[in-house]
Amino acid sequence: MLPATVDVVNHPLGDGSAIVVPKIREQNGTSTYKYIAPSGDELTIDVRHSLEKKVGSVQYERHNFDVKYVVFNQQDNLFSEDVHQLYFVVRRRRGSSPAISEEHARSALGVFGWLVPQLIAGEA
Repeated sequence: MLPATVDVVNHPLGDGSAIVVPKIREQNGTSTYKYIAPSGDELTIDVRHSLEKKVGSVQYERHNFDVKYVVFNQQDNLFSEDVHQLYFVVRRRRGSSPAISEEHARSALGVFGWLVPQLIAGEA
């Protein structure tokens, strides 16, 4: 069971401070956290933990993260929204060190932070 809240740091909604995002639902192995800013912007985080089928004697844990940030814009009394979404999976051999998995995931996310702007610019 995951905690009742998660602290999110370095997010535009936080203005330099951590945002405390409360869990709003836990159902069928998925925990959903949601924060709604005074501006109406929303940060939603879905976390799902599961076990893959064994292949031989090896079994993997899957940790799926879906992070969605919705920015609501108002221009000339017309509302629109921009959706920024990141989905990633951390797989690790069952029984292996969570600290090592965390270190590798942080490292990979740093690479994505560098790579994403280049990929998006390439699509324009």
